[in-house]
Amino acid sequence: MIDKIELIEKKLKTEYEFITGLKYQGLIASLGATFASRAAEIDSKIDFYKKQSFLSTADIDYLAEHAGQLIIAYEALIAKGSVVFTGSVEAELEAGLKLIDGDLEYFIEDKIIIKEKLVEGRINIINNFAYMKNRTEQTSGYAYLNGKEIYVSCDQNEISFLAGNLLGNEAVQLFFFQSDPIRIRALETGSKYNKNFNYELSLETKVEGINTDARVIVLGGGRDVENPNDYRARVFNFMYNSHANFSDNHIKNIILENNPSIKKVWIKGGDFQRGFVNIFALNNFNQLSNDEKAKIKETVELIKPAHLPNSNIVMHSVEVNLFKVSIIDLDPYNLEELRIEIAKNLQYYFDQQDLFEKTVFEEELKCKIFDTSAQLSKVKNFTLGKLKLITNPGTYNLYSGVYFE
Repeated sequence: MIDKIELIEKKLKTEYEFITGLKYQGLIASLGATFASRAAEIDSKIDFYKKQSFLSTADIDYLAEHAGQLIIAYEALIAKGSVVFTGSVEAELEAGLKLIDGDLEYFIEDKIIIKEKLVEGRINIINNFAYMKNRTEQTSGYAYLNGKEIYVSCDQNEISFLAGNLLGNEAVQLFFFQSDPIRIRALETGSKYNKNFNYELSLETKVEGINTDARVIVLGGGRDVENPNDYRARVFNFMYNSHANFSDNHIKNIILENNPSIKKVWIKGGDFQRGFVNIFALNNFNQLSNDEKAKIKETVELIKPAHLPNSNIVMHSVEVNLFKVSIIDLDPYNLEELRIEIAKNLQYYFDQQDLFEKTVFEEELKCKIFDTSAQLSKVKNFTLGKLKLITNPGTYNLYSGVYFE
């Protein structure tokens, strides 16, 4: 009988030590150790719940609970868009290959067929460069003008090339050998996959009759997982601003998030000012189709207060005012590297500006022109031509380059 009791006691000790991870040191000591362990566990849980109870300390997974699940952290998204290929007429390539940019990879979704494409229009001539409207999503590259191959520089608004013997307001025809826009998508999520108009991506495999490089028409929508501090700030704003869910910034963010083709948005009246919400927007080609307008309005109607009529959400057209910077009598003038550096500085400067119904300070602009790298000769002097910027309601001033006189 005693042997059986000792066997049971030994078995209980073994199971106690296995389950608790504590050495059995007698009944009282073991009960005390168990109680201390449970107390420490409860204390740890109290600290955890205390942390999650406050916006300033809550982990990202619990922040949405503070906002009643109405403000959710942005998830990572893949970039999508389209590119143009060039090559020999009638060259073809089936969908399925990849484009690469360093370690970034994109999947080609459409079949590629190289065609002859005609672009025509009347030109303006400035400093021996011809300019015409870019109405066909044309990217930079080689084209044929009067049977001669020339290099054509394109942005989303204009096509430019050396004028040669052409005359102002002359009608010209440019022939490109390229594909229609080809859909592509990134293979992974992230904002680093977004690329600007004209950016070059490369085929991972050489294909006869098709040039390796493809130029981006539009490639966006890629997004990283939202930074916890940015998400916390949005939740704070929502919790402590009674109109946060229909504020200017939130309306703008919702439009951009749900309409990948939209590049710029301006809101007037989002905080119930005057009872109207006035929306101004542009897509990647500085236009706005009727379909895009309808989708934007539909997006905003989904988050509006119940008492605000749909008719009070108004889409407005944006007048795009293209302007150039004219630099007269640049000293020194003959250094091409210096002019290139100035052009880069100005492009970067205007990329950071929002010139919707706004102008720029000429003195600030002059500083950017003087600000060249130490490796180049410094700008000594120049005269800044008159800037043709418009500040009328609904006008967006869009920088379209610099020319030197």
